[in-house]
Amino acid sequence: MSTYVGFQAIRVTANGFKFTADLTLEDVDANTKPAADGPKGWRETMSCLALSDGSLVRPDVSVAPGAPVAVKDYAIASSSLAEAGWTGVGTGAIPMQGISYDNWTRIENIGSGNAELARGFLSYTQGIDDLLVFYGLTQPEAGNPSAGSVAFMSAIEIPAGCQCASGAAGERRVVLPTETVGRCTLKSRPVTPYG
Repeated sequence: MSTYVGFQAIRVTANGFKFTADLTLEDVDANTKPAADGPKGWRETMSCLALSDGSLVRPDVSVAPGAPVAVKDYAIASSSLAEAGWTGVGTGAIPMQGISYDNWTRIENIGSGNAELARGFLSYTQGIDDLLVFYGLTQPEAGNPSAGSVAFMSAIEIPAGCQCASGAAGERRVVLPTETVGRCTLKSRPVTPYG
């Protein structure tokens, strides 16, 4: 099982509610090389993991038919997850699936005109409250380990509606300026908190 050479992450947390999410991960490719030099170039991967009440939730992962990317088994170190704020998720290497370049005969940095070839789809149907989306290199570029690369993710689609109960009604106060210099007024409005 491969591990990441390095990764970056985006964390999305819910404040007192659970959500489902569908993500599209794009431009997950490799730098253009002849097939014989494939092991010398960088390769990217993207994936995500989620938590629901502190328990690990893995997404459904898929790619488009005929794409040079595939669903691959990976592992991420629990210490790396801790760096992103996830502690107590497990120890050692945490198994997961990600989208990664899979083709050793066509090794190409896919342009935006063919973006569908380097795209993966991840979906959570179970309610989650903490989402970690990460981008990593599974293989650095030979002779240039600090070479940069990039990938993209879609907007995170969170369905409307909240799976949480309303709290006690209250009010929110706001201080607003008046037309008189140096004078303000206090306004309040009723609110119903959720979560």
